Amino acid sequence: GFRQVGLTPKRKQGRQGLARGDNADEKWSGYLTADEMPAVLNPKRGYLVSSNNMPGPSTIWNGSYLGEGYRRGFRARRVEEMIEAKEKHSFADIQKMQLDVLVPEARILLPLMLKHLDPDNEAPLVAAKQLLLNWDQKAEVESSAMSIFALWKRALKDIIFEEEINLLEDIPLSKSKFRPSIDGLYRALRGEIQLAAPLKVALRDSLRSSLNKLEDDLGPADSDYANWQWGNYHQLTFRSTSGDARWDIGPYPLGGSERTVAKATEGGEGPFGVRSAASMRFIVELSDPPLALGSLPGGQRDQEYTGSPKPIDRWVAGKLRPMHFTD
Repeated sequence: GFRQVGLTPKRKQGRQGLARGDNADEKWSGYLTADEMPAVLNPKRGYLVSSNNMPGPSTIWNGSYLGEGYRRGFRARRVEEMIEAKEKHSFADIQKMQLDVLVPEARILLPLMLKHLDPDNEAPLVAAKQLLLNWDQKAEVESSAMSIFALWKRALKDIIFEEEINLLEDIPLSKSKFRPSIDGLYRALRGEIQLAAPLKVALRDSLRSSLNKLEDDLGPADSDYANWQWGNYHQLTFRSTSGDARWDIGPYPLGGSERTVAKATEGGEGPFGVRSAASMRFIVELSDPPLALGSLPGGQRDQEYTGSPKPIDRWVAGKLRPMHFTD
C-alpha cells in the first residue's frame, strides 16, 4: 500500500509562491490527519508507482490544497509503461527498470523538432539530424545524440521564448535560468502559439548554436561523434560538505537526465554537472525469506588520496549488493 506522510496544512486553496494574506481560503486551519492524507491499499491493477509525482489527479485532496512541490509524472508514467509491457517480471527486470534512461521529453519533442527542421544543406546540421533520427532516445553514457538534444531544446526555448525568459530573469532569489516548461515548447512545435521568429529559422539557428557550443566545450566532433558522448558532457562529483575541493570525489560520467527513471538532473548550462540523483537504490522481493539488494554511494575520507571508494564505483556502475530487509 501507499500513504503520504508529513505535516500538510489544511487550506482550501493555494498556489506556488507566497500565499495571499487577504484570501481566507489560503489560510491554514490545522493539519491533515494521517487518515486524511492520500493513501491506497491493494489497488485493483496490482501495483503502485510513486516517483515524486502528485499522488492524485489534482493539487486538491479531500478539499485541501496539497502544494506544488511534486514533480511532473514523466518518470511515473515510464515506470507504468515498463510494468505493463509484460505480465510477469523477474527480479532482474526490476533492477533494469531502476536504471532506465529513456528520455521522456525526447519522445514528446524530438519527432516534431526533426519534422520541422530544414538543415538547408548545411553539412553539420544534416549530419546532426541523421544522428538524432537514429537515436534510441536514451541518455546512455555513450550517447552523443543526448548531448546534442540536451543543448538543442534549451537553445530553441531561448529563441522562441526570448521575451518571456527576459521577464522571468527578474524573479527574486532565482538560482538558475528559468525557461518555460516542455508544454510550451510542445505547443509551439505544434503551431498552437504565435511565435516572434519563424519556427524553421529558430530550429536551424538553435541547432547550429548547440553544435558550436559542443565544439567549443569538447572539441570538433569525431567522425562518429564519440568525443561528444553524454558521459563526457554530463558528470557527477560528490562534493565535500566542508567546501574544500580536496575532499571531493569524482567526477564520474553518468547516464540519465532530469526526467529519466534513473534520475540525474543536469546542472548549469553545459558542460553539465549532476545536480541531483537517486542516491539509495533498493529492491526487495517479498519471498520467504525476503531477497533484498541495494546500493548506496558512500565512503569516508580522513586523508587525501586519489582512489575511488568501492561503494561509489558500484553505485555508478548500477551494481547492487545483498542487504538486510528484516531482522
